[in-house]
Amino acid sequence: MGDTWTTSRGCRWHRTAAVQLRTSCRWLPPYALADYFGISCDALYHNDFAAIGPLLHQPAGKERTLPERIRVHKEFCDRIGELGEAWVTQQERKRLRGTIYENAVNPNYADDGKAHFDLMTFDPSTGESIIVEVKTTTGDADEAFVMTEQEWALMLYCQENDLRYELHRVHHIGTPELQGRVIYTPQDIMELYNILPRAYVLRKKGSA
Repeated sequence: MGDTWTTSRGCRWHRTAAVQLRTSCRWLPPYALADYFGISCDALYHNDFAAIGPLLHQPAGKERTLPERIRVHKEFCDRIGELGEAWVTQQERKRLRGTIYENAVNPNYADDGKAHFDLMTFDPSTGESIIVEVKTTTGDADEAFVMTEQEWALMLYCQENDLRYELHRVHHIGTPELQGRVIYTPQDIMELYNILPRAYVLRKKGSA
């Protein structure tokens, strides 16, 4: 390859400069910096501040696209979740059809901020109530999913106190020929899944 080469974007790059850039920025492609400054890769490579200088008379503008992407993603997830909860409610009413519990399935817990589960259903053979958490995806049943701290605590509480609890993993929502659900007990969750922390709360020592 030699000490210099040309990238697919037409940028000539020197091995020493690339190593330095990779070491300091964990490999930031040269064209990314060139595109940011609106200059050629050659100007960047040769440290041509005559080309870069005019662009530094004012602070670089900041485009905040992440909040909008987060909002759109949340709306999508909320909609998928609602579809899954409605479908599980429908399936449970079908399962209980002809029993006194058919109209007792209650899907309103999903909107109760203190409940931390989605719906209540029943075992017609015993009359036991079953707490149900619904986790929905447009993909495969084996995809990872997230439980909140409160949802997790409720599942453990039910397990420790012999309360019926089920997690319904709805998959391929919106694709009728593939759509279905897998029902897990707390014991199933413990045996089949690795539990990974996703976020941490940092509280200053000595504070309440």
